[in-house]
Order: sequence, then C-alpha cells, then structure tokens
Amino acid sequence: MLLNRVFPQYTLTAGNHKAYKEAAHALCMMAAHIKKMKRKLAIICALLTMCTAVGCKAAASTFSAVYETANAQETSLLLTTEKYQLAGVTIEYPVLSNYPDAKAQDKINNAIEKAALGIIKSIDKNASLQVGYKVALVNSSIISIVFLGDASSPGWAHPANIAYSANISVPSGKMLRLADFYKIDKEFTDCVLYNTYAGEAIEALDYLKAQDTKQLAKLLKKADKTSSSEVHSAITENSLLLMVPVPHVLGDYAKFEVPYHALYPYEKK
Repeated sequence: MLLNRVFPQYTLTAGNHKAYKEAAHALCMMAAHIKKMKRKLAIICALLTMCTAVGCKAAASTFSAVYETANAQETSLLLTTEKYQLAGVTIEYPVLSNYPDAKAQDKINNAIEKAALGIIKSIDKNASLQVGYKVALVNSSIISIVFLGDASSPGWAHPANIAYSANISVPSGKMLRLADFYKIDKEFTDCVLYNTYAGEAIEALDYLKAQDTKQLAKLLKKADKTSSSEVHSAITENSLLLMVPVPHVLGDYAKFEVPYHALYPYEKK
C-alpha cells in the first residue's frame, strides 16, 4: 500500500543486497527533500500526451472526467463522526458507515473505537481530556487516522498536548504498525531525521538530532503498539507522518513528514 519506487541513479547487481543498501542509504542521506505529488504529475503527463494526440481542449475534458471518477472511487468509503463523552473526557472518532460487508465494517469500526478510546487508560483519572481527529488517508486498503487533543489535571504543572494515530487494514480491521511497513534500525532512523519535512517543528527536529539515535530507533520500533505508545505513525498519500515526543517547551510532540521515496530501501517486501 506504500509507494514502491526505485532510485534510477544507481545501477546495482541483482542480489547484491549490501551494495544496494549502501548506495540507497547514501542517496537517502544526500537527497534534498522533494515533495512528491504523484497524482498531479500523472495528470500533467496524461494531459501532455493527449494534447499531442488529439488537441488540448479535448484532452482536458477527457482527463477531467477520468480524474473525477478516480477521485470518487478513492473517497467512496463514507466516514461519519462518533463522539464519546464521560465526565471530563470527550473523544471524537470516525465511523465507517457504507462498507458493503457488514461483518468487515464491524471489525473496522471496533478497531477504530478501540484505538480512539485506548488513550483513556493512560490518563490521570482526574484529568480532563479533549480529542478530535483528522483522516490522513482512506482507500480500499487502509484507513489512517490522526488523533489530536489536550489533557489537563489539577495536579499537573501545565496542560499536555496529545497526539496518537490508528492505521487500520481494510477489510480485515487489523491494526497496522510502523514496524509492519519498514525494517527499523539506526540507518532508517538517520534517514528519517535527515529527510524529513519538519514545517514549524524545526527546533524539535534539531533537538532529536542531538539525541541518541539508538534510543530513537528503539522508540520507532515500538511505535503504534497502543494509543499510549510514545511514537505514532500515519499513512498519507505522499509521505509517512511521524509524531514523536519532545519536551513540553517544544510542544510535547512534533509532527514530521518523510517522503516515501526516501524510505524505499527500508520497506519490508
């Protein structure tokens, strides 16, 4: 379900895994961050091809219809919002409502609910908790959800920002973890740190680069085990989204986006 791209700059002998890994890792560490927009590039290429063959006006009309159809297919799964409220806890989460297989839909929704509400167990009983969500990706293979919120308690020095996620396989309802997609080691961790788009979290990224890489690798290996795991991941159309803990002064957690092409050498086959 993740992008399966190669690096054409390298010519490697088939079976020479070590050489491939070294070359790909070197490229990964050297490459500047490039925001890939696969769908838009495909649209541009198709338009150019059809403009050459039948004229730009007809091509634009034809491809527009194709694009709208593909887009409709990708978003055909309908998600509605469910709200859990008890005492000082409010958590919103999506519910799948139009899947053709009722049993599969129940499995998926049970997995979403379990992931959404699992955070309650790790919060102080006297704390208030407010959580909303954003759908990172939904298609016929996976539903990826990011939960964002905050918690506070009379005994705490300050409120805490909270971020966690759920990646659910469709139609099985199985929870997917970062370690299901990638072989996580020191090289993978370095690749994440030096190929990430940090947005406004530059200081947080600098903080993590100054930490022990082996320790961060351990956290990445444990990512997504439960809602209270320290590191969480989400699957978007163009990149892997990571939410990593940082000191409160830096926001409690930082969100980083890593393009799939940079992580290709570490994908599990």
